[in-house]
Amino acid sequence: HTMGVDAFASIHEGVDAVAVGGTVLVSTGQYFGNVVVNKALSLHGLSKSDAANTLHTTFSGDAVTINGGNAENIEIKWLKIDAAGSGVVIENGVGDDISIHESFITGNTPYGVWNKDTTHTFSVTNNWWGQSSGPAPSGMGDSILGSLDYSPFYVDAAMTKLNNSISARVEGMNTCQESCGT
Repeated sequence: HTMGVDAFASIHEGVDAVAVGGTVLVSTGQYFGNVVVNKALSLHGLSKSDAANTLHTTFSGDAVTINGGNAENIEIKWLKIDAAGSGVVIENGVGDDISIHESFITGNTPYGVWNKDTTHTFSVTNNWWGQSSGPAPSGMGDSILGSLDYSPFYVDAAMTKLNNSISARVEGMNTCQESCGT
């Protein structure tokens, strides 16, 4: 690999350099800083079992911010997102098809995932939220806010067993079973 061509010192540099629709592979390590995603891409750790791929922020801010009208068709998986601020913030006005799965989302304040977009529901299923009860407000794990489908979720930190609940969604501050508004 060549530094600055296909290997980068930070995740943010990799995100900036990857072509639309490309994949940023995050090598084992701890990464500090704030990653901004504003185009279609995949952001992947090397494997589900490799929890050493950790995104932290530098004292404040959010680990990952998804924003911009071209921010659609984004997949985040196999990462540990442990931030001083929110883990992932999805800003208003993004496109559709954003998913976060097979990841450890723990230790984030105020939210593990915060969807500020009022027109889309995004999938945050098959994640470990730090507690076997799942994400808050329905569970005791990292909080989620906005329109997000979050079930099934892992009930163990080894990410070997999913909960058996029906599909669940949080819309605003309301937790819904099956679907909201019906």
